[in-house]
Amino acid sequence: HRGRAVPPLGVTDSGIVMKQRLDRRERIHVARSLRDRIPRLGQTRLRGGAPHRGFTITESLVALVLLAAAAALMAQMLGGVAQQRRAADQQSLALQETANLMEQLFTMPYAELTPERAAELALSEQARHQLPGARLEIAVTPGADEPGAKEVRVALRWLDRSGQYGVPLQLTAWRHQTERSGP
Repeated sequence: HRGRAVPPLGVTDSGIVMKQRLDRRERIHVARSLRDRIPRLGQTRLRGGAPHRGFTITESLVALVLLAAAAALMAQMLGGVAQQRRAADQQSLALQETANLMEQLFTMPYAELTPERAAELALSEQARHQLPGARLEIAVTPGADEPGAKEVRVALRWLDRSGQYGVPLQLTAWRHQTERSGP
């Protein structure tokens, strides 16, 4: 109310009875007394009523327990994500390895595509290292219904995290004798 006089209690201003007005010093005093009665975060009251800054042991322990629980949940989530990532990487490597082996088999002349020749193929060093307990099975069988065809099956399995063999990754293709491939 700078430059404007505050009317005394009970005097009308524009036809409205003014409520009790506090001067600036009284308002500051009321605000300070309210502030002192309401404890702030990190501020506690001693028995004498004087505010004391700081946290109690109980508040600190509750905060510590909440922080530990959040850290445990985060660690568990990150562990699960890492495990899924590792399994996906192994699956991708196994698929790439079986596709490469199938391609090697299909580059052989038809007459040389035999179970004995297929047994000579092996996994790459990277696959043996990243797929624990990897077992490769390659089968070349003559087609029962088609005399000029061979069924080629490449299956790869490895130990999972629990130490068990999962379902094998398997590719199957048919190789047909053509005039170019010879007998």
